[in-house]
Amino acid sequence: MNVYLLFVIHSPGGANFAAPLVRELAARDLPGVRYDVALLSPWAREIVGVGFDVIPEPEAVMRTVEAMVPDVVLYETGSAHPAVLASVPAARMVSAVSVCMLDWFGNYEKRFREMPDLIMAPHPRVVEEMREAGFDTSGVVVLGNPHFDRLKQFRYVPPEGPKKKVVFYSQPLEMHGLKPTEKQALLALVSVLERLREEGWDFELVLRPHPRENKAWLEEWLEILPYAVWNEGGESLLPAMDASLVVGVNSTPLYEAVWLGVPTVFYRGDVFLLEKEVREILTGKKQFVPDPAVAGFNATEKCFCFLAGLAAGIARKKAA
Repeated sequence: MNVYLLFVIHSPGGANFAAPLVRELAARDLPGVRYDVALLSPWAREIVGVGFDVIPEPEAVMRTVEAMVPDVVLYETGSAHPAVLASVPAARMVSAVSVCMLDWFGNYEKRFREMPDLIMAPHPRVVEEMREAGFDTSGVVVLGNPHFDRLKQFRYVPPEGPKKKVVFYSQPLEMHGLKPTEKQALLALVSVLERLREEGWDFELVLRPHPRENKAWLEEWLEILPYAVWNEGGESLLPAMDASLVVGVNSTPLYEAVWLGVPTVFYRGDVFLLEKEVREILTGKKQFVPDPAVAGFNATEKCFCFLAGLAAGIARKKAA
């Protein structure tokens, strides 16, 4: 009995979660299981590599699901895009199981305006945060994020020498009406670094844009700051592996850096707190160590086995 899985992907974060699973499905060829990937953005196509294009509109997703009648709709909420969120009612329309591939933390109110049947969560912290926010977590399964499996290849090497390398990870927060914005975060960081420079500290500020943002505003800082440099493309985590400090608001590389023991500051809108944390890190008062909960994840295999088990259960139900 065939079981049909349909992935619906829009954001880079969601694409990074799904891509290893798609590769595993292609390589291991589960008997009776077939799959397709609906790609709603250029970066989804670039990262996943296979699939068919769908216009990023809720109606287009609804029509696609209605036409293909999958048994399982696997969607992601990295950008909380309305088209991707339409996967839940679309799955319900064809009596399919809706499964969210949750790439990371926070913003649950926007991500889960309609709750899916199941949520594949990246970390135990998700369960705690969702409970605190009043969500039913009975369908949340902590399996890890397959994209994080690649962290095993990285080792943080603390830099030596007087010049401190600071990496700023931007992300498109302003366009979603979220605060603090990426612009506020960088302005706060620069104000802190300028004060420290007056005290004799020497910095290199690495600016790393997000794939989904308009990077023109960030490039302007290269003309303003003589110690700013640009980093774009390739593995997003590499700039952090020899950094003295990593700063941003809520971007995925910040969590990855923390898990690998890289000194990291999440800007919460308080410039005085930011300066306090930066000073504590640069003077060695605050130490970071790798997170064993992440180091022990084998998320791709766990997620693949979860999907295999879900497909087997659906096949048995169809055969009954």
